[in-house]
Amino acid sequence: MFKTIRSIRKQKGYTQEFVANQSGIARSFYTHIESGSKKPSVSVAKKIARTLSIPWTIFFEDECSLKEHKKEQSSEVNYFDTDTKTPLKDVTE
Repeated sequence: MFKTIRSIRKQKGYTQEFVANQSGIARSFYTHIESGSKKPSVSVAKKIARTLSIPWTIFFEDECSLKEHKKEQSSEVNYFDTDTKTPLKDVTE
């Protein structure tokens, strides 16, 4: 994903400095985001995405916390109210 952001930036002829300035963040922070060593907040992702004309969700696709991922895969996850056996939420949404 981050290689994609870098290639989009370069394809547009933008420097890291330009994208950072347009997004209202420090160039060093943008460099870390582009390299994948830091993740932007939603508001920063939206600003960068607007500058690069890309969907802001690209910063968060296919990513999850390892702890939450393991919990989702666990057979012990309880989607039902234990007293009524009524689903707590629609898990297909």
